[in-house]
Formats: sequence, structure tokens, C-alpha cells
Amino acid sequence: MPEEMQEKAIKYAEDSLKKFNLEQEMAAYIKKQFDKKYENSWHVVVGKNYSSFVSAEENNLAYFQIGQFNFLIFKA
Repeated sequence: MPEEMQEKAIKYAEDSLKKFNLEQEMAAYIKKQFDKKYENSWHVVVGKNYSSFVSAEENNLAYFQIGQFNFLIFKA
């Protein structure tokens, strides 16, 4: 993911942690923001413990951790 997009991903993740308690709500918020800013078809996974195996469009994947939460954001 390009640096500017990574910065937005982290900002939206931090915002979601402040606004919501449920992981599903956090993921929905981030997806809505990415769909609005970077066009539709983004997928977002938020959780404390999970595994994944995904295929994503080139330069359209971010995985990072903030506190106890892991964030996976990608476009497929």
C-alpha cells in the first residue's frame, strides 16, 4: 500500500478504536471510509487473534497492530 494510503489506514483504525467497542463496528467504519476515499470493494478484518490467507490487488494491502488489535485492510 502506498505511504499516503497506509497513513489513512492507521488514522481510520485509531479513530475506530476511539469510537467503537465492537470489532465488527470498527471494521465496518474503516471499510466505509476506504470505500468512500478509494472506491468500493475494500475488505477489513479487525481482531485480537485470527488467521488469514488472502489475495489482494497489487499495492492494496495493509496489515498492522495497534494495542491488542490487529488490522487487515485489502482490496481484492
